[in-house]
Amino acid sequence: MKKSSIFASLLITSSLAIAVTDSGERQISSFGMQGGGASALSYITVAPIQSANCLYGVIYIHNATENGSKMLTAAALTAYASSKSVKRIDYDIKSDGTCSLTLINF
Repeated sequence: MKKSSIFASLLITSSLAIAVTDSGERQISSFGMQGGGASALSYITVAPIQSANCLYGVIYIHNATENGSKMLTAAALTAYASSKSVKRIDYDIKSDGTCSLTLINF
């Protein structure tokens, strides 16, 4: 009984994301999209590199066709295309090391 509750606690803990706020002058150094429909995915890289380590140095915008994600994608693309400095980026680091954008401010 005790072993199974410890295993369940580890399983739950390992699936949680870590929230990160990265402040400071940053540039979006690359922007891309892949997939289509509900699986559409946007992604950015930031320079200087963000403070937390994201897998491959990439921050993803998942479900890029949903309303909230469309706004994040539009904001990231605007900052990239206009070479505006980004003042703050918030993202979640998932248990597999991938990062998911939650806020962008420029």
